[in-house]
This record gives sequence, C-alpha cells and structure tokens, in this order.
Amino acid sequence: MGRNIVFYFSGTGNSLEAAQKVAAGLGDTELVFMKEAYQLSDKFDRIGFIFPCYAGGVPKEVLTYIKTLKITADMADYFFSIVTCGGGERNSLPMLRDALSEKQITLHYGRALQTVGNYIAMYPMKADVSELLTTADQNLKTIIQEIKTNTSTSIGKAKLKFKLFYKAGNMYFRSNAKKLAVSDSCTSCGSCEKLCPTESIKMVNGKPAFTWQTCSQCMACIQWCPANAINCGKNTYESPRYHHPDVNIDELMHK
Repeated sequence: MGRNIVFYFSGTGNSLEAAQKVAAGLGDTELVFMKEAYQLSDKFDRIGFIFPCYAGGVPKEVLTYIKTLKITADMADYFFSIVTCGGGERNSLPMLRDALSEKQITLHYGRALQTVGNYIAMYPMKADVSELLTTADQNLKTIIQEIKTNTSTSIGKAKLKFKLFYKAGNMYFRSNAKKLAVSDSCTSCGSCEKLCPTESIKMVNGKPAFTWQTCSQCMACIQWCPANAINCGKNTYESPRYHHPDVNIDELMHK
C-alpha cells in the first residue's frame, strides 16, 4: 500500500469525517490539519486537500496555508481534493487548482461532496439530517474508489459571479462575526477556545471573548457548545445544533 497524505480543514466535522474515511480507504495515510506547521520532505503516492466551501470558494485560511506550504510537483504522483458543501462547490476547485498551478502542481482530481450545510448564522439547521448524511456517505465511497484508481477529472474555470460572491461573502463573514455573543448559560468549559481553527476565541474571566477580525465563521463554537450558550445573530437562538455524528469533539480540538 502506497504512502499518502491528506491535509484537511474542518469546523463541525464534515471535512474531518471525509478525510478519515479517505485515509481508511487508501490505507497508510497521514492526516494533517491545515493550521499545523508541516515540513514535506518525502515522496508520496497521493497528496490530498479536503475542506469545506465557504462563500463559494476556498476558506481564506486554507488558501493561505496552501500558498505558504512548501510543496512541489515531484512530491507526489497524484494530487486530489474533496470539497464538502451544503450546495455546490462553486469556485472552490478552480481556486485550489489555480493556487497549486502557481507551484507548477497539477490538480488531477476534484469532487464536491454534498453534505449538511451548517452556516447556522444565515439559516436554521434541519432537525433531521440522517438521510442527507447517508447519501453523502454513499457518494464518498464512490469518490474514494476513484481516488484509489487515480482517476482524473476536468476542473473548469472560475466563474465571475462566484468570484464576486466570494469577495462579498468574506466581507459579510467578518461583519457578521461581530454578532457572536455568549449567554449566561456558559459553563466556562473552554471547548470553544480549543475548537476554534483560527484561534479567534480566548477565555477571559471564564467566558469566551471573540476576535471577529480573524473569525472564519466555521460555526464550530456555536455548533459544539455543550450548553448552547454561543449565538451569532437572531437565526441561531432557536435553531437546532449540528456537528457530524461520527466525529468526536476531541478530534477537532487544536490545543
């Protein structure tokens, strides 16, 4: 079994769960969270990137990580990506393809994996997501088989309307992050600080303090809070919470 490495970014667990199943399907695969400093030095059979679609594109934190990652085309025979999303991947794969092209790397394979949309700050969560998760799992099995056989896909050009949406969406994220607030039901467990993939939460006097300028709006703090004490605007107060049922909170903590 060949050696593989998968870089992933995840807030509520959809992308981590996909990465874990890809690793199990390929075998001999290392998982690296796209925040950790990592020195690539060996030759791999496959290198993959698994992350969610944010504002119709690649999360800014992921794009920065990939652009600063010291990686070259001769480090793997095959490069692939899976974009988890509530709808379509929009410009995510073209953006990743272009970022890798700047390093003279070819993105051989890219697929969108539709799963549970979790941007609770804009829309309420569905109470029952079991059917959607079952379908996502079935589709992921097909994707894994295609990756195992080094299947190639055609990735189109980035569309202007999604470029504009991405720019506006990221501006909205930063603005909306100002609405993050914690209620008196907070138990001071500190999970939100440990979960935050952008280190935008610090515990101050036993309560989370939010740095909206760096918040990616991944919703991890809201969705995982055991006391439902964190909200972001009026849409979140009465909405059900969601995190992937097959992911343990400890697997997403980065501290």
